[in-house]
Amino acid sequence: RNMCHFNSGLFYRHELLQEYWYYWRVEPDIQLFCDVDYDPFLMMQDQNKVCGFTIAISKIPATIPTLWNVVK
Repeated sequence: RNMCHFNSGLFYRHELLQEYWYYWRVEPDIQLFCDVDYDPFLMMQDQNKVCGFTIAISKIPATIPTLWNVVK
C-alpha cells in the first residue's frame, strides 16, 4: 500500500527529481509488445501533457481503496 502511494503521489516530489520535467518509472522485467518509435517525453511536451499512465489488468485490491485520496 505504501509503495503505491509513494509511486503515485510522492515519488515525483523527491528532491533528486526536481531538476527534471519528466521521468519514466519502469518496473523490472517488463515487456513492451510494440516498438516505441517516438520520444514519449517530446510527445508529452508537444501535447501539453503532464502525466501519462498505463492501466494494469490486475492489482492487489488492498492497495487501491485509499490511493485516490493520496494522489488527487
